[in-house]
Amino acid sequence: MKYSKYSQLLPALMLCAAAASAATREDMQQLDATQLPGIVSICKGEITLQVNNAHLKSSDLIRTTVISARDAPLRYRVEYSNTLDGVVFMRYEYEMTS
Repeated sequence: MKYSKYSQLLPALMLCAAAASAATREDMQQLDATQLPGIVSICKGEITLQVNNAHLKSSDLIRTTVISARDAPLRYRVEYSNTLDGVVFMRYEYEMTS
């Protein structure tokens, strides 16, 4: 599947518009200590953009499921999707360690 060079622009603009800030290392350690296999976290963000005379509604949905919580690295299954006016713009599924 090919994506245009602008496919990452919209999520980046959404983060800037939402004034996103980072958690501290201590915050993340506290969060990691509470994670058990099977726990699901869902984050959703919406923004409305105006391009010329058109209003576009963009939504991000990130769903993470803890796969393994043994010792230091936590393993997650992540599902990320971005919709633009209700149509799926991009969708990723991957596993990550933290």
